[in-house]
Amino acid sequence: MNVILYKYSCPRWYGNINGIKNISIDDNLEADEIKKQLTEIENKNSGSKTCKIDLLQKYELSVKNIYNYSGITSIPINNIKNLNKTISRDNFPSCEK
Repeated sequence: MNVILYKYSCPRWYGNINGIKNISIDDNLEADEIKKQLTEIENKNSGSKTCKIDLLQKYELSVKNIYNYSGITSIPINNIKNLNKTISRDNFPSCEK
Protein backbone atom coordinates (compact mmCIF):
# COMPACT_ATOMS: atom_id res chain seq x y z
CA MET A 1 0.00 0.00 0.00
CA ASN A 2 1.35 3.44 -0.90
CA VAL A 3 0.80 6.22 1.59
CA ILE A 4 1.19 9.99 1.36
CA LEU A 5 2.21 12.10 4.35
CA TYR A 6 0.90 15.64 3.89
CA LYS A 7 0.52 18.92 5.75
CA TYR A 8 -2.65 21.00 5.52
CA SER A 9 -3.53 24.55 6.47
CA CYS A 10 -7.14 25.68 6.23
CA PRO A 11 -8.00 29.30 7.02
CA ARG A 12 -11.25 29.98 8.88
CA TRP A 13 -12.68 33.21 10.25
CA TYR A 14 -11.48 32.25 13.75
CA GLY A 15 -7.96 31.15 12.72
CA ASN A 16 -6.16 28.40 10.82
CA ILE A 17 -6.77 24.69 11.12
CA ASN A 18 -3.38 23.01 10.65
CA GLY A 19 -2.15 19.48 10.83
CA ILE A 20 -0.32 16.55 9.33
CA LYS A 21 -2.06 13.43 8.06
CA ASN A 22 -1.44 10.21 6.16
CA ILE A 23 -3.69 8.78 3.46
CA SER A 24 -3.39 5.68 1.30
CA ILE A 25 -3.41 6.28 -2.44
CA ASP A 26 -3.43 4.51 -5.79
CA ASP A 27 0.02 3.86 -7.23
CA ASN A 28 -0.66 5.65 -10.50
CA LEU A 29 -1.86 9.05 -9.22
CA GLU A 30 0.26 12.06 -10.12
CA ALA A 31 1.22 14.62 -7.45
CA ASP A 32 -1.09 17.31 -8.91
CA GLU A 33 -4.08 14.96 -8.79
CA ILE A 34 -3.23 13.90 -5.23
CA LYS A 35 -3.05 17.56 -4.11
CA LYS A 36 -6.36 18.33 -5.84
CA GLN A 37 -8.14 15.45 -4.11
CA LEU A 38 -6.58 16.21 -0.73
CA THR A 39 -7.60 19.86 -1.06
CA GLU A 40 -11.20 18.78 -1.66
CA ILE A 41 -11.09 16.43 1.34
CA GLU A 42 -9.60 19.02 3.73
CA ASN A 43 -11.91 21.80 2.48
CA LYS A 44 -14.85 19.54 3.29
CA ASN A 45 -13.43 18.44 6.66
CA SER A 46 -12.62 21.97 7.82
CA GLY A 47 -15.44 23.95 6.22
CA SER A 48 -12.85 26.11 4.50
CA LYS A 49 -12.74 26.79 0.78
CA THR A 50 -9.05 27.62 0.49
CA CYS A 51 -7.03 24.87 2.17
CA LYS A 52 -3.36 24.64 1.25
CA ILE A 53 -1.83 21.18 0.90
CA ASP A 54 1.89 20.41 1.02
CA LEU A 55 2.90 16.87 0.08
CA LEU A 56 5.69 15.75 2.40
CA GLN A 57 6.47 12.12 1.69
CA LYS A 58 5.29 9.11 -0.29
CA TYR A 59 6.09 5.72 1.19
CA GLU A 60 5.14 2.07 1.00
CA LEU A 61 3.42 0.66 4.07
CA SER A 62 3.19 -2.96 5.07
CA VAL A 63 1.41 -4.22 8.17
CA LYS A 64 2.55 -7.17 10.24
CA ASN A 65 0.38 -8.53 13.01
CA ILE A 66 2.41 -8.63 16.21
CA TYR A 67 -0.14 -9.44 18.90
CA ASN A 68 -3.90 -9.96 19.17
CA TYR A 69 -5.47 -8.56 22.33
CA SER A 70 -8.36 -10.42 23.94
CA GLY A 71 -10.78 -7.69 22.86
CA ILE A 72 -10.59 -8.94 19.28
CA THR A 73 -12.79 -11.88 20.25
CA SER A 74 -15.59 -9.47 21.20
CA ILE A 75 -16.10 -8.47 17.55
CA PRO A 76 -18.79 -10.65 15.95
CA ILE A 77 -17.82 -12.05 12.55
CA ASN A 78 -20.61 -10.15 10.74
CA ASN A 79 -19.25 -6.84 12.09
CA ILE A 80 -15.83 -7.55 10.60
CA LYS A 81 -17.51 -7.99 7.23
CA ASN A 82 -19.31 -4.65 7.69
CA LEU A 83 -16.10 -2.96 8.86
CA ASN A 84 -14.31 -4.03 5.69
CA LYS A 85 -17.18 -2.60 3.67
CA THR A 86 -17.07 0.66 5.65
CA ILE A 87 -13.41 1.30 4.93
CA SER A 88 -13.50 0.26 1.29
CA ARG A 89 -12.56 2.64 -1.52
CA ASP A 90 -16.25 2.68 -2.58
CA ASN A 91 -17.00 4.98 0.35
CA PHE A 92 -14.33 7.49 -0.69
CA PRO A 93 -15.31 8.50 -4.25
CA SER A 94 -12.96 11.48 -4.21
CA CYS A 95 -10.02 9.08 -3.94
CA GLU A 96 -10.91 7.22 -7.12
CA LYS A 97 -9.20 7.69 -10.46
